[in-house]
Amino acid sequence: TELITSSNCAPCGLQNETWQNATKSPQFAARTATIRYHVWWPRPTDLLWKQSQEWSRPRTLYLFSPIPENEYAAPKGWVGGQMISQKATEWIAAANNDMAEAAGAKIELAPTRDASAITMTITVKGISTSAYGDLRLHTVVTESDIEYNDGNSEFIHFNVMRRMYPDSQGEQVSIVNGQTVQFQRVMPIEAHWNPEKLDVVVFLQSASSKEILQAAKAKL
Repeated sequence: TELITSSNCAPCGLQNETWQNATKSPQFAARTATIRYHVWWPRPTDLLWKQSQEWSRPRTLYLFSPIPENEYAAPKGWVGGQMISQKATEWIAAANNDMAEAAGAKIELAPTRDASAITMTITVKGISTSAYGDLRLHTVVTESDIEYNDGNSEFIHFNVMRRMYPDSQGEQVSIVNGQTVQFQRVMPIEAHWNPEKLDVVVFLQSASSKEILQAAKAKL
């Protein structure tokens, strides 16, 4: 689940809280991964936006496309690559439906960490991947329990996108059905991150349809 939000967006607080409460259930905790992209509206003062805009802005443009920028709204949710709505209850319903769908790939993560960087091996096995010629593998570092306020009801932020690897476009990959491929990532730990609160989300997506075939998450 990808969420568009802002620390100064008044409606975002309640919707983020509703989604966060839902993800505490065992089913959601085990089977969903959340990424929150902080954005530049209604005010571009959000520090979490400023720290992540190199990746948040192009990803936001991609998610909303072909909607023009003057019609963007927050909060907004995508589940499995499909745009849903501005309501957390509908994100929850969509996530429940998505969990019932067959996965298009299997992803396993093996991260290790030292004082300055995270090294991760990503193993992807194709299930129904042969049907796609435009797959991209996205790797996203998120941080939770960030204490910060910029005017709305939120004082603690969860699943905040910190950086995308190799960039906001992901890595172009080709994986046929039954094939297993490994990828390596080395991710420096930035000074403004809390290394004890980091997670990684890796997902495989069709660039044209935006369909997400599978996602995986791990503590870092």
